[in-house]
Amino acid sequence: LHAQCIGSFPFVEDFELGPAGWTSAGVNSDWTWGSPAKVRISAAGEGSSCWITGGLTSSPYNPGQKSWIESPCFDFSNLSYPQVSFLIYWDTERQYDGGNIQYSINGGQSWNNLGNSGSSGSCGVLNWFNTSSITNLTGLASPQQGWSGTTLSGGGGCQGGGGSGAWRRAENCMPYLAGFPNVKFRFTFCSGTTCNDYDGIAIDSFAVSDLMPPSVGFDYTCLGDSAIQFQGDPGLCPVAYSWIFNDPASGSNTSTLQSPVHSFSGPGIYPVQFTVNEPCFGSITVERTLLVPNVQATIGSVSCPGNSDGSIALQVTGTNNALVQWTTTPPVLSNTISGLEGGFYSAIISGDSSCPVRFDYFVPIDSSPLKTTLPDIIRFCRGDEVLLDPGAFSTYLWSDGSSLPQLMVNDSGMFAVTVTDSRGCLATDSVRLVDNCFTGIYVPGAFSPNNDGLNDYFRSWSADVENFSLKVSNKYSRVLFDTTDQDAEWDGRYEGKDCPEGVYIWFIRFDGPDKKGRTLSGKVSLVR
Repeated sequence: LHAQCIGSFPFVEDFELGPAGWTSAGVNSDWTWGSPAKVRISAAGEGSSCWITGGLTSSPYNPGQKSWIESPCFDFSNLSYPQVSFLIYWDTERQYDGGNIQYSINGGQSWNNLGNSGSSGSCGVLNWFNTSSITNLTGLASPQQGWSGTTLSGGGGCQGGGGSGAWRRAENCMPYLAGFPNVKFRFTFCSGTTCNDYDGIAIDSFAVSDLMPPSVGFDYTCLGDSAIQFQGDPGLCPVAYSWIFNDPASGSNTSTLQSPVHSFSGPGIYPVQFTVNEPCFGSITVERTLLVPNVQATIGSVSCPGNSDGSIALQVTGTNNALVQWTTTPPVLSNTISGLEGGFYSAIISGDSSCPVRFDYFVPIDSSPLKTTLPDIIRFCRGDEVLLDPGAFSTYLWSDGSSLPQLMVNDSGMFAVTVTDSRGCLATDSVRLVDNCFTGIYVPGAFSPNNDGLNDYFRSWSADVENFSLKVSNKYSRVLFDTTDQDAEWDGRYEGKDCPEGVYIWFIRFDGPDKKGRTLSGKVSLVR
C-alpha cells in the first residue's frame, strides 16, 4: 500500500473518537469537530460527534469564508468500483453560500468536483449537489456546484429554501478513481459577508467501499429455424446495450437493443457477446456460445414408382447431444429413416446450446414407368402368324396365361402382357391386332433429323390411295405436323424449334383402291 494511506475496505469513519486525521484549512475557516447543539443541526448524524461549520452551538458562520476539511489519503490500488457515502446536513443562504465534495489524485496539488448537480436520483447517486451555481464557491470549485439552501424562508434580502432539513445520506460511485494509490477528499464551504445567520454544513459517517458489480447475462428464445430472440439482463441501471453476434455473413452482426432478433446465416459456432454500459461499472461483457448444426444428408432413391424403399440418413455436426425428429406420422426419433415413398420429408434437429432447425429433403424415384416395345395396333391378314415381342425383361405374363418372353398369334384381338425388371418394377402394355390386308402404306419407325443426309425426315410412302392426310402429334396430343401431300416430309421441328428426342404418334387417313376409307396410326421415334 501507498505510505500512510488507508487501504483497507470497506472503510467507515464516524468521527466518534476524534477528527480522525481530517484537517481544516482555508480563509476564515470555522470548521469544528465535536457534538453540535445548534438550532437546526442539533445533533450528529450518527453517534454524538461530527464535523460542522460555524462552531458547535452558535448559528452564524464566519463571513467571507473559503474553507475546507481534508481527509487522509486512500489507496485505491485494489478497488475496482469505489463508492463514497456520508451523512450531510446543509443550512446556508440559498445560492450564495454552500459547499461541495472534491477529490485529488496528486496529494492535494489540484482538486476536482466529485460528481455533478442534477445527477441525484440517477443510478448510484443519492442526495447529491442540489445547486448548479453557488456564487461564493468562486476560487474553490469549477464549476461552482454543491449543496446550498435552508429550510427558512427568505427575507431581508437573504435567499431562503432548498435546505436539507435533516441529515441526509449522500452516495456517489467513483469508477474513474479505481486503481489510484493516493486519493484524497475534501469538503468545501464558502460564505458571503452578509446573510450568514445559518447553521452551515455538517459531515458525519464518511465511508468508502468497493461496489459489487451486477450480475449481467442474457437468455434467448428460438423463434424458428435459425432466428433467435435475445433477452439481455439489464443489470442495475444500464445506459446502453450492445450485441456482437460474430456472424458477419448475416449482414446484421451487431445490435444496440436490449432484446434484438437475429437470424444466423448458416451452420457454425457463434460466440455471442452482450455488453451493458453501467454508470458505476463501465462496460460489462458476457459471452455465450450458440451452435447452429451442420447437417449432411445421404438420400436413397425409390427404385421405381409404387415402391417404398427410399431412405434418408443424416450426419449432424456442430451441436451437442443432437436430437433428430422426423415429422412423419407417427414421428420418428432417429438420424436415419427408411421405407419411404417418393416425396418430401422434414426433420427437426435440436441440441444443447442450439435452437431446433427444420430441414427439408426430397426422395426421388429412380426411373419413369417401364415401357414395352409393343405398338398400339398391328394390321395383318387373317391366317398369318404375328410374333409379339415386348422387349427384354425379367418376367412376363401374357393375357392368355403364357410366361414366355414372346407370344405368337394368328388371330385378331387385344393381347396384353405384364412385365417386371430386375428391380421388381412392373409395367403392363397391350397391342390390338386388326384384320386388314391392305399394305399400300409404309411408315418408318424412326428418323434422325441431324442433317447428315441419312433418314433426316419423316414421311409415308403409298400407292393407289386417295384423300390422303397425315398428322404427327406429341404425347400431349398437340399436332406438330399436318399435311394432305403424300410427298410431304416432317423435319422434326414445330413453330421453328427443334422437338426433343422421344416417341411421337402419327395418324394417317386415306381411301384405298377399293374406295373404302381407312385409318392407320402408330409411333415414330425421333432420334438426334
